[in-house]
Amino acid sequence: MRKINQLSNIVFLEFLKKFSGDIYIIALPAIAASLNTDRRHVQAMVSFFLIGVAISQLISGPLSDHLGRRNILLNCLLVFIVGAFLCAFSHVLGLLFLGIFIMGLGIGSAPVIGKAIIHDLYHKSGKTALFLVITSAFVVWAPAVAMAIGGNVSHYFGWEFVFFLSGCLGVIGWLITLFNIPQHSKAPLKKASLKIILENYASVLKSFSFSISLLGLAFTASGVFTFYTAGYFVFNHTLHIPLNILGYFTFLIVGGNFCGKFLGSYFASHIKTKHALFFSTTLCFLSSVAMFLFAYFHALNVYKLLIPMMFYTVGLGSMMPVARAYLMGLTPKTAGTASGLTGIVIALVASLVTYIISHFHIETGLPMATLLVITSLIAWLLFLLSYRAK
Repeated sequence: MRKINQLSNIVFLEFLKKFSGDIYIIALPAIAASLNTDRRHVQAMVSFFLIGVAISQLISGPLSDHLGRRNILLNCLLVFIVGAFLCAFSHVLGLLFLGIFIMGLGIGSAPVIGKAIIHDLYHKSGKTALFLVITSAFVVWAPAVAMAIGGNVSHYFGWEFVFFLSGCLGVIGWLITLFNIPQHSKAPLKKASLKIILENYASVLKSFSFSISLLGLAFTASGVFTFYTAGYFVFNHTLHIPLNILGYFTFLIVGGNFCGKFLGSYFASHIKTKHALFFSTTLCFLSSVAMFLFAYFHALNVYKLLIPMMFYTVGLGSMMPVARAYLMGLTPKTAGTASGLTGIVIALVASLVTYIISHFHIETGLPMATLLVITSLIAWLLFLLSYRAK
């Protein structure tokens, strides 16, 4: 029963991280209109959130290896709550940037420490990848739920309530963590220090397979952030889809990710990890090529945006739990550090591509599709290199 409670807690916190990171994205057009600013300025909020997430994972992952998982989670959730309510009551772009950065700084620890706890519970039985698939099958719906709720909340009540809702959910997350996660969910290895943390990172990065696979995963995951950052402006401004309807489209994209989890569970049990990762990234690359061709020949419509992205998320969904388990398994004694480094690199690469896409005119969808092809091609080449590495 205790394991079930911990898994449920982890699912809620990872759900909250994805929910809070996506619910405001669909409100970006409304925020831009409300503050009378250019859409490129509000799109930069995505990068600020991801930078906060990256810094959080840089710190929280290795600290949880030494100080235990629970205390780090509780303190980070308090930071997230402060950031969410700051955004809810801010009507100045600078304060919104600060608030969204603080939100990322707080909630970034949730997936890192959550996956490390799963590793702690199931590594010895060899079921880490399986339970990562099970938990992520629930978490995967967070963006769709966030977009559907965020679209309606911002449409009927105003964009401020999007952040207020995230803050309230953060309070709930703090309370259930207080009661469900044991005081010492992982025994500290030794006294934490900057030197030890840096040594942990250095030991993890010594593995060539780890570094190459991590970069491949990060570039593949960044494709979803590219689509979320630019795609909804294309839907709203170019294809004239209202926000309260637009949010439901995400269920189709997330449906692809959900199907990918079942594919990932098969991979975890029947196929060598490197084969599975190479297959998944190939599917992502081919899907991005299809979207690029539609955009290049001016044939984009709702279906020609959604369907390629659905197949892209099938590939990403099958890749993510397998890659996470593989990366933590390479350095089992410092799983928190490996998990944190994975999150850091994903967040940094995603923040880079969202920053790039925010500086292009995206009404045609071609810049978005071009960037998606480039990042997925880089990922494909990296996994090809990893596949051939000994």
